Amino acid sequence: MNMNKLTILRDKPKTVVAQESLMSVLSCSQHVQEHSDNLLQILQTSLDLEVVLGLYAQYLHSHFSVEHLLYLSDDRSLTLIDNGRAHQQTEQHNVMLYADRQYLGQLQYQLNKPLSQQQQQWLEGCHQQLTFPLRNALQYAELRQQAIRDHLTQLGNRSLLEEVLNHLSEQQQRQQQSQHSVVLIDLDGFKAVNDQYGHREGDAILRAYADLLKRVVRSCDQLFRYGGDEFVLLLENTSLNLVPHIFSRIKQHVERDHELARYQLSCSAGAVHIVANDNADSILERADELLYQAKAEGKSRLLIEHVADAHLS
Repeated sequence: MNMNKLTILRDKPKTVVAQESLMSVLSCSQHVQEHSDNLLQILQTSLDLEVVLGLYAQYLHSHFSVEHLLYLSDDRSLTLIDNGRAHQQTEQHNVMLYADRQYLGQLQYQLNKPLSQQQQQWLEGCHQQLTFPLRNALQYAELRQQAIRDHLTQLGNRSLLEEVLNHLSEQQQRQQQSQHSVVLIDLDGFKAVNDQYGHREGDAILRAYADLLKRVVRSCDQLFRYGGDEFVLLLENTSLNLVPHIFSRIKQHVERDHELARYQLSCSAGAVHIVANDNADSILERADELLYQAKAEGKSRLLIEHVADAHLS
C-alpha cells in the first residue's frame, strides 16, 4: 500500500462528477466525538499540507477499509491511499469540504462495499475534524508559495534557490557520484534598455525572457530569478559537458524571439558543478566569477569551470 508518498498533479480541473455525496455534519454520538477529538490532535501537529493529509489517511486506514482515496482541489490532486484495486468494481463516495463557507477541496473514496449508517456517522466526524487543520495547511502553503516565488516572473526566488542548492550540496556530500550543474545567466544589454525605456518596459522584457527560458529548458530543470536580470538554471543529474548545448539553445531562442531581438539583447553565463563541501554561497560565488569573466571577454558567451578548480576553491 502506498500511503507515505503523495502523487501531485498540477492544473487539475475543479469539477469532478460525484456519484454520491456525504454531508459532513458532526454526529452527537459520544463515540464519534471521542475518536474525532483524537484525530484533531493528530492533525494539528503539522501545517504542511501533505503531512496533514497523510496523517488523515494513516488514521483512516487504521480504523476503516478504503481501497483508494484521492484529495482534489482547484490546483492539486493527491493520492492518499491506493491499494491497487481502484479500477475494480468499488463503491465511490465524494465529500465536499468547507470551512466557514470556504471551499477546501473534496475527498473521493473508493470502497469495497457501501457504507453502513454507523460508518457514515464515523466518517462524518472525521471530516468535521479535518476541515480546519486542512484550511490552515492550505493557507500556509499559499503563504510559502508567495515567500519563495519572484512576483515578477513567477520563478523561484533567491531564497528558494539557496534552499535547494544547500539541499543538493548535502546530498552531494553523501553521494559524490552525483552530477549537478548550476548555470548563472545574465541578459546582456538589459541595463541600457532599462535606462532608456524605463522600468515598465524593463519588467516586460524580464517576464518575456523568463517565459522563454521556461519554454527552452527541459521539464526536469529548475529556474530561479537570482536578482535583476540574472537567472539561475539548475540542472540536476547533468554533467557540465551538456551545458554548452543547453546554453546554445537558449541563445538561439533569444536571437529569434521577436520581442527580445528588437532590443538586440544577448546572454552570457557561468556554469559550475556542485562538489562535496559546497554550499549555496560557494556555488553562486564561483558561478558569478565566471559570468563576470564571460562578460569582460566580450559577452554573449559561456564559461565553464574545470571540476578540479571547484575542488580547490
